[in-house]
Amino acid sequence: MVFSGAFSKKSMLLAAMLAGSFVAGVAFKAYSDAGPASAPLSYIADPQTYHLLKENDQFRVIMAKRPPGHKDAWHSHSALALYSLTDCQGHLFSADGKVIDVKSKAGTVILNPATPSHTADNTGTTECDQLIVERK
Repeated sequence: MVFSGAFSKKSMLLAAMLAGSFVAGVAFKAYSDAGPASAPLSYIADPQTYHLLKENDQFRVIMAKRPPGHKDAWHSHSALALYSLTDCQGHLFSADGKVIDVKSKAGTVILNPATPSHTADNTGTTECDQLIVERK
């Protein structure tokens, strides 16, 4: 098919807008694996996964439950102690797009400084249950 004649300014503008939208969509998809630079605390960002059990003026106690295949919402933590109640395996996704494989056995304790925006998934075949004690 051969086109002859000039295109109108309106059709040229529409074609440029569509091309720009396509390029922006591709760029967004390529960058969408990265997360937000900041995120709310876990029990606020994802109350279905992170259940606030108790808190006082110094600490909060949170129960995290991730069924197999579950990926939680982007969230953050203050400094914490994490106790794995069950064997857990999955990934941690950081805001800059890095992915870390994680495994913990039931009875494992992890001490972490404040953790900025991230999300986690459960790649195991059983529920991952963890008790988290965060400093306020």
